[in-house]
Amino acid sequence: MNSKNITVALIISIAILSRLIYHPPNFTPLFSVCIFAGMMFKQKRLMFLVPFLCMFISDLIIGLHDTLLFVYLSFTIVILLGKTLNDNYSFSKLLGTIFASNLIFFLITNFAVWYFQYGFYEHSIRGLLTCYYLALPFVKNSLLSNLFFTPCLIYSYKYIENKYPIFLKT
Repeated sequence: MNSKNITVALIISIAILSRLIYHPPNFTPLFSVCIFAGMMFKQKRLMFLVPFLCMFISDLIIGLHDTLLFVYLSFTIVILLGKTLNDNYSFSKLLGTIFASNLIFFLITNFAVWYFQYGFYEHSIRGLLTCYYLALPFVKNSLLSNLFFTPCLIYSYKYIENKYPIFLKT
């Protein structure tokens, strides 16, 4: 196995482990892995494979649910948003991507919860707004984790790329 594959395998392993160990709700680096993959991996195969493999393996262990398709859809959009960041990105553009990604994930996945979780919320505008309101604590944790993990992941990768390029060679 070459060193770049080892690096990718390490990212996948850490992301999976982060979902399996105790953590505050929605405080994992998975979203950050999506932004990172879109930004750093030029091969489309890796760009989508890394985050989805992290999600799929951990979902098999944690359990599957009705809204899974919407979670994966929102992750696809987040990966594509990460792709808009290039080597000349600014920190403010990174922050904008993090905030936009969180908002997209929040809107899509909570819409799915409202729509598919019969009996939890009435199927009306009021029920949808209630669903969004009750999800606010989760979006806060998600945003905090992304504000922490995304720069850590990107800047760690950039540091290794510059200081120890052998680890990222194919």
